Amino acid sequence: MKTRSARSKHRSAGAFTLVELLVVILIIVVLTALSFMGVRKFRGMADKVAATRSISQLQIANAGYAADHNGRYVPVYVFDEDKLNTGFWFNNASFLSNLYGEDTIIKNNTIPPGMLDPVVMRAKKKDHDKYFANFGYNHEGFSGPGTGWGNAGTVQAWRVSQIVSPERSCAFITCTSAIAKYNGRSLWKDAAAVEGKTGDGKIAYRHAGGKALVVYFDGHVGEISMQEIEQFDRHAEPSMRGRKHPFWNPDGK
Repeated sequence: MKTRSARSKHRSAGAFTLVELLVVILIIVVLTALSFMGVRKFRGMADKVAATRSISQLQIANAGYAADHNGRYVPVYVFDEDKLNTGFWFNNASFLSNLYGEDTIIKNNTIPPGMLDPVVMRAKKKDHDKYFANFGYNHEGFSGPGTGWGNAGTVQAWRVSQIVSPERSCAFITCTSAIAKYNGRSLWKDAAAVEGKTGDGKIAYRHAGGKALVVYFDGHVGEISMQEIEQFDRHAEPSMRGRKHPFWNPDGK
């Protein structure tokens, strides 16, 4: 006849105790969390690589456009033969031919899927599949007549020869507007709802843990945070602030 002690030993040899089960569950939870963090990190890196490729191609096309137009980069706005404004830089047929090839037609301002910023694509907010919500062209530095949509026939475009420090001056940047503006440098908020077309020149710090991707006029791509852009305002004249920084104002005037 088995004693109580013997029966107890028999059960413990073939079954988990409560403590052991809790330890196993804890290990599974930790491994799952680590796996999830790894997936998020990997996805973030992949997003950045894809968006870097896309924004880099914009400046390559811009340089190609300049080579075809006597050293003048693509204008901010597009005008027809009657000098009526018909769109933005991404509606320019010559620019698009440099970007995608000859006879390219972009319907309703929609970007081919390969050019979308993956973060914007997943958010699926307003006009997520259009240039409005993905990348913006630097509009600062232009002043006087012709700086707005309603000024017919005015060509707003930098010349290659005007760019004093191409390695420091922003050409295109991740944005929620077709035009990236100085006044939009601090409008971003840390929430998914900020994605989508806004039309206010808002810089989008959606990559690398809170940074915008920017391609400079020399063609290299970098990262920049809201805090770094705001630092351009330091030691500047109060009336001008950071608008005169080479990042925003390529000709340095």
